[in-house]
Amino acid sequence: MLSLITIFVFCLGAIVGSFLGVALDRYNTNMTMGGRSKCFTCNRNLGALEMVPIFSQIFLKGKCKGCKTKISNEYILMEILSGVVFVMVFYKFLPYFGLVNPFYFFGGIAIALIVFSSLLVISFYDYRHKLIPTGYLYLFLITSFFGMFLLRDVTLIGDILAGPIVAFPFYFLWTISKGKWIGLGDAKLALGMGWFLGLSSATTAVLLSFWMGAAVAIILMLLRGTKYKMQTEIPFGPFLVLGTFIAFVYSLHLEDILISIIL
Repeated sequence: MLSLITIFVFCLGAIVGSFLGVALDRYNTNMTMGGRSKCFTCNRNLGALEMVPIFSQIFLKGKCKGCKTKISNEYILMEILSGVVFVMVFYKFLPYFGLVNPFYFFGGIAIALIVFSSLLVISFYDYRHKLIPTGYLYLFLITSFFGMFLLRDVTLIGDILAGPIVAFPFYFLWTISKGKWIGLGDAKLALGMGWFLGLSSATTAVLLSFWMGAAVAIILMLLRGTKYKMQTEIPFGPFLVLGTFIAFVYSLHLEDILISIIL
């Protein structure tokens, strides 16, 4: 029974991921979210079988059925990642089923899914354009701020002020470097991380993000030779998003990390 539910949750996430892919492509353009999906190259309306998450791109061999233009792998990656996110969030909350008020149980799941759906779009957009999309950033910030009151018992320092505390180092680096070291969007992203995760988990998420970012930068420089250098700009948003997801799903706290390092 649980395996069937898992498949259902993954499929639901993949469907949402397909929608997020469209939202990503149409963001900051003259196109609205209404109307049928089209091929951006030949402008042909897509048929129903061409819009099945994951499977359509596999069956079409990654090409448009009409003009044979290659379909970006970002679409199928977004759908798969969205499905995985939905499943892991579901299992994160599953132990609390029946133990808490249904409003808090389902409300918590809804908050987490909205947060990570917006973060997925932010991550992909930042990877493409090295810029964090304002609209989805504000969705993340608003959901994180009001969602923390539903997810846990809120305290002043640990939660409400956690956003500004976590964001301040990013803002400081942005100020003294005049935007060369880090973007202001990353500081705003850290603001939401503090509200969504709380001070301890958000700090852990930031540490994870820096570690992962440094590791990837070193690997790229080693593998790609002169293409990647110390001055090469690598978007940091995706690492912040991944750090947030890991810290949330596995309930990581700074004190746990410090104890594990000491021991």
